[in-house]
Amino acid sequence: MFTKGNISGQISEDNSSSVPSSPDAGLRQTTRKSALAESVIKNPELQEWKSNFRCRNGVDEFNKRYLIVQKRKSKISSKWRLVAIIHFSSLVDNPGGLFKILANEELFIHKKAVQNLIMETVQAVNAAPIKYRVITRSGWHDASYVIPGQVFSPKGSEEKFYVHLSDASQDFIDKFRPSGTLEGWLEEIGRLCQGNTRLMFGVSLALVQALLDLVSAELGGFLLYGAPGQGKTTAIHTFGSVAGGLPARTTGYCETWNHTGNHVEEIAALHDGVPLALDETRTAGEGSKNMTAFMASSIMRISMGMGKGRMTDANGPKLWRLIYLGTTNLTVDQIFTEGGLVVDDAYRVRAIDIPLPENGHGIFENLHGFESGAALSNHLKEACNRQYGTLFPAFLQRLVQARADDEAGLKRQLKRWRQRYIRRANKVVGNAPGMGRFHERFATVYLGARLAIKFGLLPWTWRELRRAILTCERDHFRLRGEPARRDGDGLAALKTYVSGQRGQMIELQPGKAHRLSKLTQAPGFLWTEGGDWIVGLDRDRLVSLCGGKSAANRVLKLLHQQGALVSERKGDPLKVQQKQMTTKKDEKQFRPYLYMMKVDALK
Repeated sequence: MFTKGNISGQISEDNSSSVPSSPDAGLRQTTRKSALAESVIKNPELQEWKSNFRCRNGVDEFNKRYLIVQKRKSKISSKWRLVAIIHFSSLVDNPGGLFKILANEELFIHKKAVQNLIMETVQAVNAAPIKYRVITRSGWHDASYVIPGQVFSPKGSEEKFYVHLSDASQDFIDKFRPSGTLEGWLEEIGRLCQGNTRLMFGVSLALVQALLDLVSAELGGFLLYGAPGQGKTTAIHTFGSVAGGLPARTTGYCETWNHTGNHVEEIAALHDGVPLALDETRTAGEGSKNMTAFMASSIMRISMGMGKGRMTDANGPKLWRLIYLGTTNLTVDQIFTEGGLVVDDAYRVRAIDIPLPENGHGIFENLHGFESGAALSNHLKEACNRQYGTLFPAFLQRLVQARADDEAGLKRQLKRWRQRYIRRANKVVGNAPGMGRFHERFATVYLGARLAIKFGLLPWTWRELRRAILTCERDHFRLRGEPARRDGDGLAALKTYVSGQRGQMIELQPGKAHRLSKLTQAPGFLWTEGGDWIVGLDRDRLVSLCGGKSAANRVLKLLHQQGALVSERKGDPLKVQQKQMTTKKDEKQFRPYLYMMKVDALK
């Protein structure tokens, strides 16, 4: 029950103190009641409600019931527009919420008796059989695909949806409103992506979000890496223009990393099934340690596709399927190193660095007649504020129809394209152990624009697209291999780390005990031997700093040649030694295996 009374009950309560003193008085009171009831029924606001508003009910995927309020588009129109979707349970606690919504539609209802009558109507709607589905997240819903503000269904579909993204801000919904035309986007943006591998990669990645339910794909993200002012932000705005834009906002379509951990989950859940752009990792936290901790947590949590469940979440943890694109001035390895953490392939494959192209004009390889990379960048930024949000809807309309016509055939085609890319990557990029998982990640990205080319939506050839994706993957491994190409690079990284983290390392002194938890989390250890300061690092940390096992081994040999390595045994610089450390009472002993080096040699 939404109300505690009805019209007649309200009238009776209002006149309970009036006791008729005579038959004539009783007749007059009855007449007044009838007149009041008639005045309520003839109330102009009530008549407006009956004539120009209607209510329907709906249920979401969690079986929650909703009130759907609609209004005639005009007083003589037979068409209706959506006014609001309200959770029925919220009306129990706050029935006035409905009347605030109606007031926004210029229907002001102040009389309690009229409000009660309307709430009785709402109550009857709630009790009626469910008529519609309410969609609370974007992405696939049976044969249809939903994005904020639009539903794409195959021809002949009789599914009736109402979209209600209750967690979405107005800014979020607004950024999916299209501007310009598909032809305008292709001319001003799509054509200029041709020959620019990072832009083609971004467009394909934006489109592939709609295919993640159709292929077996690992979630996570890619990071465009390079120095500031090289066009990375332009590339990510181009990525965002595929699905939408918001010129009134500084970041446009893009979000930033500058959110709390919980907010990152909310942003990811909102972008379920739509492109997510995250600009600049430097905004992820104040200080290198905070940024590293935040990035490590976010990389893993986004790739899991599920947030942490909380007691306040009636529907359980938030869910999403997406592959994001971000920008960064530091590689993932550098971010972790600055914060004193060890990075491995579990993180690298979930947040894949793509550096600027070699011998390019910043992020561009083909200037398309513009005098400089800056000129092309400025043009694209302006174009992304005019032309946006047209390619993704066109792609989705064709995709839902293709899936409805032959879902099995569509999945087979996507699988073939993916396998062909992987075979090509094995030849062009390499097939060393550990590379297969990266090939699969890039092969998934390839599918987005590959299908759009088949749909006739992009002015590129599939060979141009494949070459662009392969170039990005090859440059990722070029970036990862750079520290190992020159022995000095690994040693320089080690020196930088020891210099930057020395103040955070634990200084070991005879007889001084430390908490086991602090010892296991320490970025390194310091102590003195024979008048020299010694630094001790474990194998994983050294390998991470130097850029791989081979590079770490070469650095150890260099230190051995310099007489700076004190952990070697029998002249073998690759051997490690255990170091006994004093722990607090009742805690187990701690004897880690460490490489031990003279600090003076690392200055």
